[in-house]
Amino acid sequence: MMCTVASSTVLWRLCLRLANRTFGADDYAIIFALICYIGWSTLAIYINLHAGVGKPLWEVTYNEFVLWNKGAVICTLIYPVMSMSIRVSIPLFYRRIIATPGSRRSFQITMYALLALQFVYLVVFSVVPAVTICNPLASIAAAYKLGIYVWDLRIFTDVDLVWLQYEMSRLVPPEYADYGKTFWILSMMEPTLALICASLPVLRPALIRVTGFISSTFASTFGTKKSSGNASSTGDSWKPSAPRTKGSRPRGQEPYFS
Repeated sequence: MMCTVASSTVLWRLCLRLANRTFGADDYAIIFALICYIGWSTLAIYINLHAGVGKPLWEVTYNEFVLWNKGAVICTLIYPVMSMSIRVSIPLFYRRIIATPGSRRSFQITMYALLALQFVYLVVFSVVPAVTICNPLASIAAAYKLGIYVWDLRIFTDVDLVWLQYEMSRLVPPEYADYGKTFWILSMMEPTLALICASLPVLRPALIRVTGFISSTFASTFGTKKSSGNASSTGDSWKPSAPRTKGSRPRGQEPYFS
C-alpha cells in the first residue's frame, strides 16, 4: 500500500513536469530514486512472502532460509542508494527555485557541498552495516533502525536458555521474531514519506486546484443560496448612499498626501 501511494505521487509529479515542460535535474534524481524504491519494495515484499515467514521453524526449508538472508543483504545494499537519490533531488529542487544568474558564490558552494555530502553518506551507510555486524558496540552510534537490525542478528548467537524451554522457541527463529515491526515497516515508511514530501512542493498548484474544485462542488451540492434581500447577509448595502456635494469626501476617508 505504501509503495503504491508513494509511486503514484511521484508519477503524478513527473507527469505535471512533462506537461509543463519544466523537467529538471531534480526530476532525473527522483526517477532513479523511484526505480530503486520500487525494486527495494518488490524485493522486500517477495522475500517476506516466499522466505518462510510465519511458518513453524521445522517447516522452513533451507532454500527459504537462504532466500531470506540473501534478500536482507541485497535490501541493505540498495537502501542507501535509494535514500541518497532522494536526498540529492531535494537540494537540486531548492537550487532550481532559489538560484538565479546572479546568485552569490557562497550559495553555489553550499549547494555543491550538500550534494557532495550525499555521496559521503552513501559510502558511510554502505560500510557501517558490515562494521556494526562484526562489532555490536558500534551500533550505539548508528541510527535506531540500524541498531535494531544489528540487535536482531546477534540474537542468533545470544539465545536465552530459558526461552529455549518453551515450544514457541521452535516456532519462530529468535533473530526474526520482531523483524516486521522493528525493521521492515520502519524501513518502508522512511523512503515512502521522503518521496511523498519531496514531491508535494511540485504538486502544490495541482493540489490547490483539486481542493478548490472539491470545495466548489461540495458547496454547490450541499450549500444554500443567499438571498440578495437578506439584511443579515448583506448588511446595509441595500440602503441608498447619501448625496455627495462638490468637494466632499465619504465619511471616514482621509485625504491623500503626496
